[in-house]
Amino acid sequence: RLRHGPRQARHAPLGHRRHPPHALRRSAVCESVLSMNENIRPHSVDRRKAQAEIYADFGVKKFSDDQENIYKNLNALAAIDDLDHPPEGTDPEILKLIVDHKDSYRAFILRERKAEIIFAEQNARTYRDEYKPVVRKLQEQLAQNPDATKLPGYLGRGSRGFACASDIGSRAIAVKFSQDRTQSQFELKSLLRGKGIPHIAQIVAYSAEDAVKIMELLPGFNLEDREKRPQNLHFPPDHIFQLINTIFAMNAHGLRIDPKISNYMYSPSTGFSILDYHLGSSGDSYYGGDYGLPHQIADMIKIVMPPQANDALDILEKDHPEIIAAWAKEYRATQAEPRRGVTDFVERFNLKKRLGVEDVVFVEDDPNSSSSMFSEILKKAIDDDK
Repeated sequence: RLRHGPRQARHAPLGHRRHPPHALRRSAVCESVLSMNENIRPHSVDRRKAQAEIYADFGVKKFSDDQENIYKNLNALAAIDDLDHPPEGTDPEILKLIVDHKDSYRAFILRERKAEIIFAEQNARTYRDEYKPVVRKLQEQLAQNPDATKLPGYLGRGSRGFACASDIGSRAIAVKFSQDRTQSQFELKSLLRGKGIPHIAQIVAYSAEDAVKIMELLPGFNLEDREKRPQNLHFPPDHIFQLINTIFAMNAHGLRIDPKISNYMYSPSTGFSILDYHLGSSGDSYYGGDYGLPHQIADMIKIVMPPQANDALDILEKDHPEIIAAWAKEYRATQAEPRRGVTDFVERFNLKKRLGVEDVVFVEDDPNSSSSMFSEILKKAIDDDK
């Protein structure tokens, strides 16, 4: 019916002949349709693996056990030629996945996300041929000694995994192992969005099954590393300018930074790099939202360069005066709502005069009101910080 059924015949325009089945071009979608009807899957194992991976990304409930199990068994699922007749001895966990998802998987392939699947297929080959031997060696070392800090090139540990440096020929890479396979795949979306943006972490390859990401090794030292960070570190204006523009470029691609000092690398020769970032929410608009661009810039100054706040403002006044205007506008709004946004930033760095908001005075109606109590807490925090 999909090729020459009665429905198509009734609606075929007059004077147009239907092409016979053998004349159809076998596009990726057409091939998937035919494979459903004839119990034939695409010939490439890499293609089948890519389809299963993208199905797990978009066709299965996020962070569910089924999503985790599909990622974990991608190679085994891709090796099965006929989902209606899996080979004898197939693992019961895989059989259950097939039974539970076979129909929805086939429906998903009908509306195949072609670009994502082609990328995943290319990545499967790249990872297998170039990077899997390195990962396998590290996994074998971990099997002998689970202490990741003993791995050669160990870089550090985060909340969901760890990373170590390695080399592929002349290329320096970071191998990131995740303890949460589904979270690792979720983070992949932001890394793919960030490809090509200078001075931020760049993904090279990944494996959903191994829960591993291969990244370009960023230059310099982590600003949280007190042993490697020089005392009285001073950032030149061109490096501050570069970091501000990097945050603008990320915002233009719908990305935002996690506001933590550990997410910033610094090299005296090449400047700043950003380690961790993710997709912004729908509320992260330019001027407002939960974490708009002015808030991101303010947090960066507070976290990375408090002693050089005025240097950063000099650059912003010259190249991005809209950020200064947004801070002033929001600070004025704090007269009615003291909990909002950049209040502590302006107070901490004594920026009222520079922003032209010296006339702003907080109204405290009742000493027991929530706004008055918040002001007292904020004042104490500022005094403690000083």
